[in-house]
Amino acid sequence: MGEVLLDALLDSLKIMPLLFLVYVLIEVIEEKTTYDFNKNKLLKGWVAPIVGAGVGIIPQCGFSIVAVNLFTKKRLTLGALIAVFIATSDEAIPILFSNPETMGMLIPLLLTKFLFALVVGYVIDFSCFLANRRKLSKNLKLLSDKNKVAEAKVEEQCNVVKEEKSKELNHEELNVGCCGHHLAEKKENGIKTFFLHPLLHSLKIFAYILIMNIAFGTLVYFIGEEAIKGFLLSNVVIGPLLAGIVGLIPNCVSSVLITQLFAMGGISFGACVAGLSVNAGLGILVLFKENKNIKQNILIVVGLFVVSVLFGMLLSLIF
Repeated sequence: MGEVLLDALLDSLKIMPLLFLVYVLIEVIEEKTTYDFNKNKLLKGWVAPIVGAGVGIIPQCGFSIVAVNLFTKKRLTLGALIAVFIATSDEAIPILFSNPETMGMLIPLLLTKFLFALVVGYVIDFSCFLANRRKLSKNLKLLSDKNKVAEAKVEEQCNVVKEEKSKELNHEELNVGCCGHHLAEKKENGIKTFFLHPLLHSLKIFAYILIMNIAFGTLVYFIGEEAIKGFLLSNVVIGPLLAGIVGLIPNCVSSVLITQLFAMGGISFGACVAGLSVNAGLGILVLFKENKNIKQNILIVVGLFVVSVLFGMLLSLIF
């Protein structure tokens, strides 16, 4: 067991320097991608899933929180929200990029998740469009010309009120960075915070990776590496399903666990995609906190889990 602990420590320490550099880069991206989404009409149009999928692959887990805030305020389509959730990879990018053995899988992973997010996002938005059109058509048949005029006036008044309220909103609540911290506070604290946060984040992920390496090393010690990998890799159902369940954990530890298992060869590419597509950082947790429609929240999470696991199973059959 002494060798297991030593090997786990050394393997974890190897990626620490590059991990820190990656998080410094992410800090720069956070600074440059701070944007006032309130006035962006594209988030409600047909390009919304593209925007969602594109933003989601940026290594900045705060975007899933921003997406939830926009969705609850009716400024983001459901398809775009799901696209952000699917495309988000949380800690996968830093870990894969800092590991020379898995760096080559980074682009295929991001491309796969982007295309998957795009397809699912457009299917959802198109389905919502058809449902809303049918509902509107049904309602129009029940309304008289008089009621139509009255409804239009009420809607016009509501739009005026909404526009006035939107001007009063505090835009800082949308400027959320990684781990949920506010970018405005970070800017006030200057260069010290700029490097302090990447260091603290790197140490936290280092601790998760160390724990994961120790746990996996212990399993290998008692069960055997081939037996574990054989169980997870040989079954196209078990791997993606377990990865999807782990991905439901609203914490970066889940993405660390999934990515480390993939880096160690413990799970297939399909299982990795499934788990990371389900995982949306703190986005799902914030969804239940901010969105009062519990039924809708449950449907979003269940739908995200089902399509991600099924897609992971399909990839496992192909690769």
